[in-house]
Amino acid sequence: MHRTISYLALVALLIGGVALTQAAAQERRGGEKKRANFDEVDERLKALASSYVDGQNVVIAFVDGKPITSAQIKALIGSELETTANAILAGLPVGERTPEARKQAEFRVIYERARSRILENILLQEAKRAGM
Repeated sequence: MHRTISYLALVALLIGGVALTQAAAQERRGGEKKRANFDEVDERLKALASSYVDGQNVVIAFVDGKPITSAQIKALIGSELETTANAILAGLPVGERTPEARKQAEFRVIYERARSRILENILLQEAKRAGM
């Protein structure tokens, strides 16, 4: 069965989904109730965003048994990443538009987009628990 996943869902799955799924599975098994530790998720998020920016092609997770790499995710958000990073750079003085500033802009775009999606997933999960 072929499954299509939006890039936002994929990013949430890869970064936040692992911690959230592990906590939910632990609760279903009757184990200690445990919430996703956002600090741990945030560290993985920073590592993922860095791998995007540095151009590393690392396997981040598996979906339907197939490896998902950072290069695949970067390809999914390609033009949006480029456009937003360019807008950030355009706001800088000309002398500050360096390759390092571009890396920082790309990191910021990826990090903020993924982080907001993770927070959304956490809030949805908490609302579901509260019966909302």
